[in-house]
Amino acid sequence: MFQKWFYKRRTKAEKTRTQLTPWTTKLIKERNIDLKKYTVRPTDSVNFNVKDENKDGLVNLSQKTCSCLKFEVDKLPCRHALAAIRYAKKPFLDYCGDCYKTTS
Repeated sequence: MFQKWFYKRRTKAEKTRTQLTPWTTKLIKERNIDLKKYTVRPTDSVNFNVKDENKDGLVNLSQKTCSCLKFEVDKLPCRHALAAIRYAKKPFLDYCGDCYKTTS
């Protein structure tokens, strides 16, 4: 039973051509929706104050943290972090945990 399950998952993973798992790609796309509505104000090269309609986020890109705590808990950029990453013109893949990457 487990052998078949592992075989199916391994086969599916080998066919994946993206750098992130399909689930992660979908989540990042969802988090990217409406980022243009966010206001990003850098305090220096790694710290950003990101305002959205409901909640502000204080993002530190070098420590991969945000005051909403999703960045640290998920090991994936939250919406605030994605807005800061986009503002800083950095590759968002650098901020995704290795467990979400197909190359790890």
